[in-house]
Amino acid sequence: MHILVTGAAGLIGSHSMRSLLEQGHTVTATDIAPLPEALLDSLSHYPLEQVTADLTSIPAVDAIFDSANPPFDAVVHVGGVRSPVGMDPRLVHNINVTATYNVLYTAVSRGVRRLVQASSCNALGLSWTKPEHWHVDYVPVDEKHPKRPEDAYSLSKQVIEAQAESLCRLYPGTRIASLRMHYTRQSVTETTSGVKHTGLWAWSSVKAVVDATVLALTSEGWEGAEVFHIADDEIFYPAKGGEQSTSLELLERHWSGRVTDVRKEWWEGSPRRSFFDTTKAKTLLGWTHTA
Repeated sequence: MHILVTGAAGLIGSHSMRSLLEQGHTVTATDIAPLPEALLDSLSHYPLEQVTADLTSIPAVDAIFDSANPPFDAVVHVGGVRSPVGMDPRLVHNINVTATYNVLYTAVSRGVRRLVQASSCNALGLSWTKPEHWHVDYVPVDEKHPKRPEDAYSLSKQVIEAQAESLCRLYPGTRIASLRMHYTRQSVTETTSGVKHTGLWAWSSVKAVVDATVLALTSEGWEGAEVFHIADDEIFYPAKGGEQSTSLELLERHWSGRVTDVRKEWWEGSPRRSFFDTTKAKTLLGWTHTA
């Protein structure tokens, strides 16, 4: 396949691009700034084209698709704001929502039928929600859990999932996977300072996200807009004094009174099991989390 990868200079974009090239696909890579020379040098023997573009610009996005030869067969859209910290909320929302619609609408209107986009566990409203508003209806959390975003970043992720649904209705036969990534790092050893109770102690390895990205393009047996939680099967919580708290102990310590329904049978025989149910990704995509 000829695949457009946006956000190709970023953590997920660069690794997805490399994985797709290694599997024999051709890639057009785009980012708002030129890709690092070291990255390009490491991929110089692959069929890779680079385009520098601002995806909030309709003419720029049209130009990418107009110049594609052959036309794109699939799109991996992971370009956008990765973290809203220190940014104007209006800018965060505008970049994520506008760039995503520009890319996805342009793709599907030109016949691309397999697309992947970067959503987030924060589509639910977690990490940047005001502490007094923290609430979860039930755990484990699946893709049907209600979404209550209040910050611009989380709201933008809810919106792009809704955009995917609308485009699949507009263009039947289209399928768009929205991957709800969690705190994403190369390995669990890099997560120590980042995994917090606001994200329910979940994390995703880069490899696991890339595997899900590729499977979302290549797997069979599903269509339409689907959302997938992509997270490790166990919580990450640094052991202190050689002890490891169980998931339910942590929930009681940090989320007491903030979870309506704790389905405790989920943790029977697996006391450090994740608060996120990834059954859907395992079933539809054939995915498993690997570090």
